[in-house]
Amino acid sequence: MYLQDFTAGGALTQETAEQISWKTAEYNTKIVLVVDHRRLYAHLLSLCWDELDIRTGTQMSIAVGDREGGDDEEDRRALIDMVDYIRERTATTPTRARRRRRFSFH
Repeated sequence: MYLQDFTAGGALTQETAEQISWKTAEYNTKIVLVVDHRRLYAHLLSLCWDELDIRTGTQMSIAVGDREGGDDEEDRRALIDMVDYIRERTATTPTRARRRRRFSFH
């Protein structure tokens, strides 16, 4: 299993969340995002992106792997690719994206 902490380059929008969700299909490994102590499988990001309130500088972590007989090389490649892709996709969005909140976790 590999883990990396990073910061978002900008705000997360619905379109960006969908792009990130689709990107995970390129890998056979488990990809988990951690944002504000919330863990989610990256392929489900498009379903709950608005609740995470990701903006410029938001601390995030990504964990890749943790499966029996996994391909270590693919896990490392997935980690690097997904961190770069998330930074790139969020950097193209203004600091504060328009949000639609459905739930409150306070």
